[in-house]
Amino acid sequence: MSVSTFSSELEALGLTPFFRQQLLLAFSERANAPPLVAGRIVCERRGEYDVATLEGTLRATLRGRLVHELSSDERPTVGDWVLVEPADPVGRIHERLERQSVLRRVNVDGSSRSQALAANVDVCFVVCALAHDEAGHHVLGRTLNARRVERYLSLAHESSIPALVVVNKADLTSEPEASVSDFRRELPGVEVLLVSAETGHGITELRSRLVPGTTGVLLGSSGVGKSSLTNRLLERTALRTESIREDDGRGRHTTTERQLELLPSGGMIIDTPGLRELAPWANADADTGGSGFADVDELASRCRFGDCQHRDEPGCAVRAALEDGSLATARLEHARKLERERQHQLMRSDARLRSEAKKKHRALSRFVRDRVKTKRGDD
Repeated sequence: MSVSTFSSELEALGLTPFFRQQLLLAFSERANAPPLVAGRIVCERRGEYDVATLEGTLRATLRGRLVHELSSDERPTVGDWVLVEPADPVGRIHERLERQSVLRRVNVDGSSRSQALAANVDVCFVVCALAHDEAGHHVLGRTLNARRVERYLSLAHESSIPALVVVNKADLTSEPEASVSDFRRELPGVEVLLVSAETGHGITELRSRLVPGTTGVLLGSSGVGKSSLTNRLLERTALRTESIREDDGRGRHTTTERQLELLPSGGMIIDTPGLRELAPWANADADTGGSGFADVDELASRCRFGDCQHRDEPGCAVRAALEDGSLATARLEHARKLERERQHQLMRSDARLRSEAKKKHRALSRFVRDRVKTKRGDD
């Protein structure tokens, strides 16, 4: 594909000047090479990708060189821009463009690597849901869990992606605003949008956050209505849906793969499977500005000492807020817990990187020794 064939169709998929410049450079360097097409990954399943291009949606796998060059946490994911060599039935991805953002969590395999959930995302919608009026407090406590929502918000914060909370299923209760009042107070400084995928309540406001060329991602537990919200935004039924079990508030897995959909309004939305395990990935290189708990950070800035641990130091603004009730103990303790997890994960990642560097150094040393021995033998 030549540069002149870039069109509004790719711009509708989020082709910004940042990616256009990369494509210009890539195609100029491949003047005499086999032709490739540019596209954005819209679905990933078992090592195979669906890539939206000007030639339609192509199936592709990673080129062998990339399989060896890219670590598991650097391989393409939904939302990535790639260069594909078309083939029937399955083409090959030759290059993944540099990302503007990537949403990561700690890999669930217990390793010190990350798992990319989505790439080139502009806004995260953390979705939770209301329960029926007759549901018990234990069900509502499970569906509107502020501590779990804070984990999702921390995930977005570490990726430097703006986030807001979407409370779905407003139609299930007679007084939805009253039902979320305590929940709002538990998340100070966080925007909470009340919606209903069933009735359309709040959907106009949600849709306004996805202007043409903008990519959003829905995050949340199973059964909170992420797929239902996607269908409502699409104005058609594209994804299968299930509800939360009424007896215990637990969700059922229906979405099994991440998928990017182009909305009639011009924006894009990525639906994701429910995450049972969620440890935010700590990005040591990103300047995220604070802990992700804006109210705690603001209080800490008013402490007498810059290195205040908020325990028994004099002039501690955080402890003063705890005493007057303006800061909840549970919120502060969770902020501390997430920071401990972050520091532990950073240490593990540093240890892995040091180990990999040592392995590369040893391999290079063996290579040099072998070359020296071979040269001496030739002499």
